[in-house]
Amino acid sequence: EAPALVHVPNYYANDREALKALIHTGRQPVPRADASRPRPPAFMPPWKGRIPEDEIDALVEYLLTLSGQLIPESEASVPAAPAAPAPEAP
Repeated sequence: EAPALVHVPNYYANDREALKALIHTGRQPVPRADASRPRPPAFMPPWKGRIPEDEIDALVEYLLTLSGQLIPESEASVPAAPAAPAPEAP
C-alpha cells in the first residue's frame, strides 16, 4: 500500500527544490527493524531522465497543493484569504 500523498505538503512545506530532488533521486527501501514483519512501503524509483523536467515541475506543484493548505507558486502573488478569527475564551 502506498503512503497517502496528502501529507507531502506537511513534510516539504513549500520546499519545491527538496521535493524535486526526491523525485529526481527516488527513495530507497527502509530497512526492517524486525525481520519477521513486512518491509515498510517507503520506496520510490528515481525519475530523473525518465520524466521531462516540465512534468516534474508540474508534479511538484500538484503535490504541494494536495492538502489544500498551500498556495501554488503560480498563484503566490495572489494574497491568501484571511484566516477566521479564533474564538474568544469564556
